[in-house]
Parts: sequence; structure tokens; C-alpha cells
Amino acid sequence: MRIRTKILLANSVALIGLTALIGLSLAGYYRLDKQWFWFRDTTLTRHNELSDLRSAVGYGGAIHHLKNYVLRGEPHYKRHFENSINDANTSISRYRLIPDLTMIEREALAQIELMLETYSKKMEQASQLRASMAQNDPKNIKSNNNIALLDAVIRVDDQPYIEAHRILQIAVSESENAHLDQLSGMLHWVMALVVVLALSTIAASLITCLILGQRLHNRIQKLLDRAQIIGDGVFTEPVLPVHINDEIGELTTATNTMQTELHCRTLAIEKARDDFELRVVARTTELERSHERIRMMTDSVPVLIGYINRVYEYEFINRAYEGWFGIGRDQIEGSSMAALMGTDAFALAKPHLDEALGGKIVQFEMSLEDRNKTTREIAVTYTPEIDSDGLVLGVYAMSADITSHKHAANIMEIAKENAEAANKSKTSFLANMSHEIRTPMTAILGYADLLSEETLSEAQRDEHINTIKRNGAHLLGIINDILDLSKIEADKMELERIKTPLEPLMRDVLSLVRVRAEAKNIQLNLEMNYPLPQCVVSDPVRIRQVLINLIGNAIKFTQEGSVTLSAVYNQDAKRVRIDITDSGIGMTEEQVDRLFSPFSQADSSTTRKFGGTGLGLTISRRLAKMLGGDITVTSVPDKGSTFTFEFDPGPCDAVDMVHEAPNQQLDTASTNTATINTPHHIGSILLAEDSIDNQRLISLILRKAGHEVELADNGQIALEKASLAWDNAVPYDVILMDMQMPEMDGYTATARLRENHYDGWIIALTAHAMKSDREKCISAGCDDFATKPIDKKKLLDLIDQCLDQPRPQADAA
Repeated sequence: MRIRTKILLANSVALIGLTALIGLSLAGYYRLDKQWFWFRDTTLTRHNELSDLRSAVGYGGAIHHLKNYVLRGEPHYKRHFENSINDANTSISRYRLIPDLTMIEREALAQIELMLETYSKKMEQASQLRASMAQNDPKNIKSNNNIALLDAVIRVDDQPYIEAHRILQIAVSESENAHLDQLSGMLHWVMALVVVLALSTIAASLITCLILGQRLHNRIQKLLDRAQIIGDGVFTEPVLPVHINDEIGELTTATNTMQTELHCRTLAIEKARDDFELRVVARTTELERSHERIRMMTDSVPVLIGYINRVYEYEFINRAYEGWFGIGRDQIEGSSMAALMGTDAFALAKPHLDEALGGKIVQFEMSLEDRNKTTREIAVTYTPEIDSDGLVLGVYAMSADITSHKHAANIMEIAKENAEAANKSKTSFLANMSHEIRTPMTAILGYADLLSEETLSEAQRDEHINTIKRNGAHLLGIINDILDLSKIEADKMELERIKTPLEPLMRDVLSLVRVRAEAKNIQLNLEMNYPLPQCVVSDPVRIRQVLINLIGNAIKFTQEGSVTLSAVYNQDAKRVRIDITDSGIGMTEEQVDRLFSPFSQADSSTTRKFGGTGLGLTISRRLAKMLGGDITVTSVPDKGSTFTFEFDPGPCDAVDMVHEAPNQQLDTASTNTATINTPHHIGSILLAEDSIDNQRLISLILRKAGHEVELADNGQIALEKASLAWDNAVPYDVILMDMQMPEMDGYTATARLRENHYDGWIIALTAHAMKSDREKCISAGCDDFATKPIDKKKLLDLIDQCLDQPRPQADAA
């Protein structure tokens, strides 16, 4: 408990006693005052109510009004009587509310109430009697006899009222005397209690102050003694006990803490002196280690790092200097740059070093010999060390060997030259492609003009038509090569896996190129080296494309002699190998190396002499790799070449092997001589095509086959005509829908028709021939797909297939 609290406690004892004294005095006064006022109010209430009761009932009240009414018969006396009765009852009710009524007072009040009831009944009897008299003898109602009769009726003995009133007066007097005695006794008790409490409070306060003062004096004396000891420099004495947590207790605790801290600090100062000496030693060791770390870090960097002072001497170098110059660090540090590098090299570096000593960061390249006397290219950076005053103290030198980077730059330069050469090759290819495309186009347009001459014979006209067809087919082949290459480059080429007989496939290829061989008097040979798989599981279209390309090239570059197609099956590698050997012009090794480049041929003279786009072999080789094989070449100039085509035939374990040649002849029929069969079905066809020339061409083909043709110039017209015919229950048998048209394209028109529940046949016509284009047309709602240029036979066969499977007919609207 704190000292202030104790003092306050001592004061509080006196204050509490004083407060109690004042409180009791106030309480006694309040009690006396309250009793006095209660006594006064109660006595006054008794007197008032008793007076009101006397005036309401006595001769100036109800009794008086009753007699006046009987004698005079005036109604207002009756009203005064009733008011007096009510006032008397009200006084009785208020008198009853006094809390200390005695039983005698209550009985006296009840007696008065009983008398009032009797008066009220007498008033009723008098009123009734007077009314009867007024009815019998209204003129003599105030006769002496009537008055005597009325007086006899209302006569009442008022002795009980007088006795009750006397009793109430006696009760009031007795109540006043009793309350005065009670007030006097209470006053004597309060005065005695105040005197006793005042004396007790004074005694308790004196005792508390004496005890508290003595204890405080003893504790403060102990603190003064301990302060003297601490002042003498003695800190080993036991600490003072703290029993009470007051201000002196806190001062004692602080003194103990001060003594302990002074003792600890004395020890800490002694220990700090010893630790400081140890830290000086450790710091010195750490600085040596830090210097060693810096040296190790710089030694691990594969560049020359050194520090050069203002007189061109090395003060610090890393291990790379030792490896470069072949001498130790102790021989380099402290030596001059001219002695280490040589005067010639130093003469080259000195201007840059002087610039760095002027305060600039300098970067440059130079040549420097290493310990093997090998000249190396280095990139040097000089960074000045500048102090706080702006003075340059020295230069940090960093030199990196960039010989390999220079070599890489040379390689990049060569690559750039190769790229430029490739670009030139591409330019040459574009020029060649322009020539290849324009040549057949010239023939097509020229012979088309000749067909308009009227003087042509039938044989000349057929010759011109065949020339146009031949050049058109050649132009289409060029376009197909370009598309194939673009699909391969974009990784869009997809292969099929179809079970296909091998030998009939090869004979079919020979039949396709035989006409070209016969035109040059070149002999075609087929060699089948048995055993061979009867069938292969691969893409027959791409195998045929590769073989036609390779054999066509062999025929093109062979002036005389033969071209041999040889097939063999490698059991170990499970690959089919086909060799195409010719007796043509052959090639050098350099020409063979660039043979499969997509934008070049063997040489430019070949292009001028033999023509061609230079894409065929590139496409063929990439197709061969997609088929699980490759194409290789062996060639001798002026002797001929052999192109070897290998491909994966698929799983051959369950395929029969052919061990001897079947009995059949080489099919010499050309596919170009195929005739157009007459269709089995004739139908009505809506041709949606925006090109006038294509309208005329396709409608002519269809009408010659017997079909009825109606034209639509765009997709919107086709939609309207097809919908109208469908609603009228006379739909077209087939709609040929061009996919790219003005107003509305074929995709939108087809989708709209399908949304309108059109269920007739719709065949897409488009110049886009990729698989994704076919899927796009089918997704739009087309039933099938035909490409441009139009193949008459394929188109008519496709229409015939549709007409052979009629679709549901529309109901008439």
C-alpha cells in the first residue's frame, strides 16, 4: 500500500467518522423533521376533516337543510341537503386515509356514516309524504297538521352523532400528545449517538497517525544508510527487503536496482575492455580474410582484373594475369605495364589509360599476345577510382578475351551471306515460277483465240483443244505442287492409311507416264524383285504422287536410253524400296547437295533447258519422310542417276508375300483418254455461280448430259429460287453452290436453306481444294464437294450418285 494511500487512509478514518457524524446528524434531523412534518400534517388533517364534518352535518349543514325543506318545501334545500351529505362522506373518506387511525376513530366514523344514511332515508320519506300531500290537498300543504306530520317523520335522535364527534375530538388530542413524546425521545437518542461517534473518530485518527509515522521513519532511515554505503562504492551488500509496495518500497526497489546495475556495469566495463582487445584481433583477421575472399573472387573470373596506379604500375592483379602472361603474381604486382605488356601494346593502351586517369570510363578493343605468343582479341574497360575530393587515385582494369566472339561474328556474317544467297535463290525461283506459269497460260490464251477463227478444220480445232487441255493440266500441276508444299510447310498435310495392292499401283504409275516416255522414244522398264508384299497399308495417292514425280524427272532429264522402275522389300528394315534409274545427264555432288532445296534446281542452265518449278523433288522427299521413309540420290555426270524411294508399307506380318510375277500385261491405256459415261438419271439443277464464263461452261456440260439447268448469279438469288421451289413442292434435284459469291456467299446461302428445313441435295463448288475447305463446306450444310477446275466426269458421276438416292420431297404449301 502506497504512503499517500496510507495517509489518505488515516485521513479517511477521521473523514469517515466526521462524515458519519454529519450523516447521523442529518439523518436524525431529517427523521425529526420528517416526523414533525408528518405529525403536523396528520394533526392538521384530523382537525380540518373534523371541522368539515361538523359543518356538513350540524345545524348549519344536512340537518338544517332537511328541516327547512320539510317546513318550506323549497327544492333548493333538498339540493343543499344532498350536497352536505356528499361533503360529509368525502370528509369521512379523507379522514379514513390517515395512516395511524385508532379502532375507536374508525367506529366513530362508521357511526356518523350510519346516521347520514338515516338522514338520507328520512329525506326520501319526507319527499314522498310531501308529494302525497301536495296531490291530495295542494292548497293546505303547509297547514299545522301537515307540518307536524312531516316533523314526526323526519325526527331523528342525533345523540349518536354528538357522541361520535366527541370521541373523534378526544382521539385527535391523544394522537398529538403521543407524537410529541415520540419526537422528544428521538431527539435525545440522536444527540447521544453524535457525541459517542465524534469521540471515537478523534481517537482512531490519532492512533493511526502515530503508527504510520513511526513506520515511515524507520524505513526512510534504512534507505539513508544504504545510500551512504553505495556512495562509498560498496555494491556487494545484500539488497534491502521490500515488504510493502508503496513509494518507499519503490524507492527501495530502485535503490536495489541501482546497486545491482552499478555492480554489473563495473563488471561489464572490465569485460568490455577484455572483449575490445579480442575484437581488435578478430577484426584484423576478418580484414585479412575479406581481402583473401576478394582475391579468390577475382581469381575465379575468367577475365583479366587489375588495379593500376597513377605511375602505370600494377598494385593488384587476379590469377588470370598469371595464366595469360605465364608468370607469378608476386612478379606482376609492383611491375610497370610497359614491362608486362610490351612497349608496343602499352603504347596502344596508354592513351586510353590517360583518359581514364582523367576521370572517364573508357572501353576499347585491342590485340595482345598471351604467353604462347598467340595474338588474341581483348575488350578492355578502364574505370577510375575517385575519392571524395574528386581526385583520381588509380584505375580498375578489366580485360576480356573476345576472340571466340569475333569468330562467332564472322560465322554470323557467313550466315547472313547464306541468307542473302537463299533470298537470291527465292527471287530466281519466283522468276522461274513466273516463266513456268506464263508459258502454259500463253498457250491456253493463244489457242483459245485461234479457236474463234472460222477457217479452222476439224482436225486443227481438235489439236488446238488438246493443246489447251494439256497446258491447263500442266498449269494445274504447278498450282498443286505449290499447294502441297504450303500444306507441308504449315504441317497441314494429312496422310491416309489404305490397304493397296503394290504391283498394280506401280503399273498404274507407269501407264500414266508412258505417253511422255514414248514421245521421247525412251524405254520404260519395270523390275519386281520378289518376294514382295501383296499389299501395303499406306497412302496410295501420295505414293503415286512421289513415283510420278521421280519418273517424270527421269524422263525429262533423259534424252535417250531408258528409265527403269525397280521394287524390292527389305525384310530386316521392313521397308519397301523403289529405285528409279535413268540414263540421263547425271549430276555432280554439288548439284546433288542442293537438289532438294525448295527454291532451286541443279543449276540455272538446267532451268533454261529443261524447265520446271524446282518444287517436285522437295515435295517428294518430304512426302517420303511422312510415309516413314526417305529419298536418296546417287548420280554420275553424263551417266545417269538413281533415285531411291523408301517407305513404310505398314504391318506386313498378316499380308501375303508374292514370290513370282502374276500373268498380266502392262496397262498402256492413258487416264487422259477416259470417256464420259452418260448418266443414268436426268434432273433439274440450280447452278449458283457468279462467273459468267463458269456459268456457260458448267451449264453447257450439264445440258449436254441431259440435265435441266437454272442459273443464279449470287447466293441471295439462289436462296430465293431454292426456297420458292421448295415451298411450291417442285424442288431442284441438285443445287451446285459456288462458295465465294457477291451479295451472299455459298456458305451463308447453304446455312440459311438448312435453317429453313431445305432437305435437297447441295454440292459445293470451290477452287479451294484442301481438306479443311471440304470440312468447312460440309459444316455449312453441303452434302458433297467438287473442286475447280471442273472435272466433267467426276462432276457428272457425283450428280448421278445424288440422283440415285433421292431426298425427301417438300410438301406443297
